[in-house]
Amino acid sequence: MDEGSMRACCRVDTDTADQLGMVLLHLATREPDRISSMVLVSTAQRLPHQTRAIARGMTMGTLTGRARELWQSCAVRGENQMRGLVDRVRSLFENNTDDINFSAARLSTIRARTLIVHGDRDRLFPVEIPFEMYRGIPNSELWIVPGGDHIPIRGDREPEFLRVTREFLNRQP
Repeated sequence: MDEGSMRACCRVDTDTADQLGMVLLHLATREPDRISSMVLVSTAQRLPHQTRAIARGMTMGTLTGRARELWQSCAVRGENQMRGLVDRVRSLFENNTDDINFSAARLSTIRARTLIVHGDRDRLFPVEIPFEMYRGIPNSELWIVPGGDHIPIRGDREPEFLRVTREFLNRQP
């Protein structure tokens, strides 16, 4: 992956920011010299019980609002494809507990300057998650967004997020 590709990763829909963060964790631990800095938004290094319970309980009927819109945008072939995707994700969480599991030792191999952004009201990934990442990733900074839910960078918070992110990325190590 070249620099242009890495920069492109920074331009994503906020609905997938948490998933992109998990991809970045994989890249940063497997090829630590390839990423110099990264911003992780509502990302988790492990999936806690409450997240797994939410995923295991997911059905077409429980998807509402933006979550439903996101799933619909992925299911380009319609309702049956969307139902299949929801069923597949739910089945992934039924028995698998080793899918996302970055130990403190593995996080400590990350060399990239890292800004961790997380809402203090995130019901999917509790606030202990970003603190664990902050303690595990050397050269990391933590921004807990007061009153922020999952992916707390939308709407009125976007200008502040952009300012903080620019300052972090432009700062010399």
